[in-house]
Amino acid sequence: MSKGLNALEIVFGMLLLVIVTFVLIRLITNIVTEKKVTQPLQEFDQAYRFSQELAKCKDLCSKYISNDCNIRDAVNYCLSKVNIDINGNKKTGEKFVGGLVANLPYCEDGLYCFHIDDCSCGTFKLDPENCRKILCQYYISDMGLEPEKAAQIITGPKGINFGTCNPDITRWNIELPYENYDLTPYFWTDNAKYTYDGVPSVNPEEENFVCFEYLN
Repeated sequence: MSKGLNALEIVFGMLLLVIVTFVLIRLITNIVTEKKVTQPLQEFDQAYRFSQELAKCKDLCSKYISNDCNIRDAVNYCLSKVNIDINGNKKTGEKFVGGLVANLPYCEDGLYCFHIDDCSCGTFKLDPENCRKILCQYYISDMGLEPEKAAQIITGPKGINFGTCNPDITRWNIELPYENYDLTPYFWTDNAKYTYDGVPSVNPEEENFVCFEYLN
């Protein structure tokens, strides 16, 4: 009887050891995966699907240059969003998701060709600010829209915007580069004058109007 009990105890102990080992492996795997998901990117070229999206942008840029810097081609380039993954879950262009790239905050659904590609015709580069000027020229001068209507299109859902992620990056559950980090995902739309403190500048009577160069 004693030998039988000892054998049973050994089997039970081995089974318990296997269960504990399995639980520990799951815990370690989850910790490593979570760390990998929240690891900030050093550059955009580390993002999932970067190569495919870059190729798309370069095709648009080539068409712009080959057509003698045609404004319509510039508009197509400027408005072209890129669908990449910057938070590590391999889901691209997600709404309400943000991440850090080179220690700068971006919304994943607020990224455009000019974020990942350099496109120039001569000395004129299609960066965020020059794209704003191009779009204002196209809608106001070429298409004949009123400045306010043009501004609404330019900064609207189909125009240029910083995306839908929470501007309060302390709620992103990521490690920030330094204490009292206060950058927001609309830093680049503010710098390029699409927004003022994150709010679209669509009122022609205000100093920060998105198309201020085209007011009489």
